[in-house]
Amino acid sequence: MRFQVVLITSALCGMASFAQSLDIAGISEKVAEGLKARDASAAAFGQGNQEEGAKLAETSTKLLREARAEYEANGAGESDDPDALMAYADVLNELGDYDLAEKSLLRAVSIDPEIASAWFKLGQTEGKLGPRAESRAIRALRRAAAIEPKTDITVQANASLGALYQQSGLFDFAREAYERALEQDPTHVGSKLAIASLDAREGKMVKAKAAYDSVEKASSDYAPFITRTLGVALEEFSQSRRWLDDTAESHLAYAELLVRAGRLPEAYWPLNRSLKLNDQDYVGWNLMGSILRSMGQTKGARDAFGKSLALNANQPRTTQVIAELDKELAATASAPAPTEGQAPNPPTTPESPVQTGASAPSPPPSAPASGQ
Repeated sequence: MRFQVVLITSALCGMASFAQSLDIAGISEKVAEGLKARDASAAAFGQGNQEEGAKLAETSTKLLREARAEYEANGAGESDDPDALMAYADVLNELGDYDLAEKSLLRAVSIDPEIASAWFKLGQTEGKLGPRAESRAIRALRRAAAIEPKTDITVQANASLGALYQQSGLFDFAREAYERALEQDPTHVGSKLAIASLDAREGKMVKAKAAYDSVEKASSDYAPFITRTLGVALEEFSQSRRWLDDTAESHLAYAELLVRAGRLPEAYWPLNRSLKLNDQDYVGWNLMGSILRSMGQTKGARDAFGKSLALNANQPRTTQVIAELDKELAATASAPAPTEGQAPNPPTTPESPVQTGASAPSPPPSAPASGQ
């Protein structure tokens, strides 16, 4: 997981007070306009409007560069006002000048070492400087998290510290940092998702799935982030060759997470094992039907959906899918036979990515196994 930058909105207040003290009130307004243009640019790019996005990005950069020039013309980098130094550093960070931003923030914390937001900004900035500044970033974020009284900055500092630890492969430290963030703010979504990714990485699939489900149930806005981070966690689990608990629940959860990450063919193996351990799970049979259908195994998909409907007859959507598959099978049966020497390529499945306490499942048949 990449180190995430959390912008502090209170920075604009600091900019305003600095501007007033030097009689240059237009700076904070210019920065606000620049950030607004930046956000609008991102939205335009997200909607596929490349031309408008590029235009707004250019406007944002122009405004922020002008603000930087005005700050520097008034000696912001040598100020004795921590708020002014932080405001100046915010602009530098937006423009990608992380070294100079770090210098400004180091001056701020040397003037007043009890400002948690200054340490937090320093840690965020040093995190963007790469491996060479990693230890400094950790030190700054730990300092931000330790300052009393505890505030939202404490939560953000612990969450960012966890992200930095996770990026560095220090997974136990990362979990501890995320848990500290959740102790103060149990609703902090970033930390919830991060712990879920750690659980998935360690093969705790049931726990991970429950966490992802709870976040997505609250808001669908997190779906793209979940897909991205979950994919990384599942890949790390696969490469680690860890053992998965040999229970139907665990294998089903793993299969569902793979599907959520867009890896349907790989989901066949844990789902197959889950249904061998519990062939009375109509939800599992529905998922098997969907996976086999995506792999081109129409007959196998039809049989799987049929097993699901036999276990729970009150499934209008499953009934509809079965009707669609029956039409496909009928059309295939009435189609001309392949010319001599030709045959359709059989569907394939990937190698099993999971280890369990039992022997690996056999290759997929034309239809899922029944209760074996």
